[in-house]
Amino acid sequence: MGVSKVMRLKRELLDDEDYIRFEETYNKNEVIDTGLLIKLLNKYLDLYHVFLKLNILLYGFDTKELSEDLQDFLHFKGKKYYIDDLDSILKFYYNHYPMFIKSIEEIINSKLRPLSEITLLKKIINNPKELKAIYVCGELEDE
Repeated sequence: MGVSKVMRLKRELLDDEDYIRFEETYNKNEVIDTGLLIKLLNKYLDLYHVFLKLNILLYGFDTKELSEDLQDFLHFKGKKYYIDDLDSILKFYYNHYPMFIKSIEEIINSKLRPLSEITLLKKIINNPKELKAIYVCGELEDE
């Protein structure tokens, strides 16, 4: 069996020089480089949408105000998600939780995405049902 499109996108992100600089900047200074964030959002918008869709799927967030693509949260590019996609993206998110929360806050504060997505991002970071405890155990690593 081949590697899913979602897993391929994640691997491309991890190998991307801009992402490597983004993560190094955060790890060194605990700040989000907004310029790199914008660049990464533009390059990996599909991966960002996967993250949003997985949160919609897990927590049942309302989709009526979202784009047609985000409303179809059960599919990526017309194909169903694999459980490995869900696991991989969530591990990645939770293993880099402080950086991603600050990134999401920067997207919200700088209004880098449409209002409907900003509203969803606020719900995601303020979600009391979030599954943090499963992944924030420090034992999991990215592939």
